[in-house]
Amino acid sequence: MPSNIHSGTAAGDAAITNTGDALTNTGGSALTNTSGTLENTGGSALTDIICITNRRLCCSGDLIRQLKRVLPLHPKAVVLREKDLSASDYAGLLEQCAVLCRAYDIPLIAHTFIDAARALKLPAIHLPLPVLLANGGRPAGFKVVGTGVHSANDAKKAIACGADYLFAGHIFETACKEGLPGRGLSFLNGICRLSPIPVYAIGGITLKNMPLCRNAGACGGCMMSELMRL
Repeated sequence: MPSNIHSGTAAGDAAITNTGDALTNTGGSALTNTSGTLENTGGSALTDIICITNRRLCCSGDLIRQLKRVLPLHPKAVVLREKDLSASDYAGLLEQCAVLCRAYDIPLIAHTFIDAARALKLPAIHLPLPVLLANGGRPAGFKVVGTGVHSANDAKKAIACGADYLFAGHIFETACKEGLPGRGLSFLNGICRLSPIPVYAIGGITLKNMPLCRNAGACGGCMMSELMRL
């Protein structure tokens, strides 16, 4: 994977660099947990956390407004996951997010909507594994392509398709997968051991359990609920 990745437009040229874990930004603010709340303390604790969006969870009721609360904390990257939108609505939201992420020098990763990402010349996209497989592998024109996996077999398929990173989950119980037990840290460790590409834990990830994910071999983790309700 290239060592330095930039988009080609003014709307989204935050750098995505590879330093052994696929996605690294240069932001320096910290996200810390104090009595269950999140606050910025000016360090670098959030450098291994990827923000996954879900506009339906936003306490502000507005995703752009919510991202203005999250981005000053400098997550590693933002994945715009709003895959229930129409292609045109997603494209419009993606453009707004690209402008905002550029202002904070945070990499933006499109999700599912290949054409919208190409239109903005974004360098990174996350595709569900079935979409990646149906596409015949990584789509042309992207420098970073990621996917999610739920088994060792999934991981092997993703790697064979040329993925640059994996989201492995769900690791812990989470409201997003209500009633389904987490696959656990042993599952995460197994994916990390077989994967030659970076693995990020997803599902029930918090700042408190992130060290456990790191110890299991993950390069970082993904947060949705906690950041959307900040």
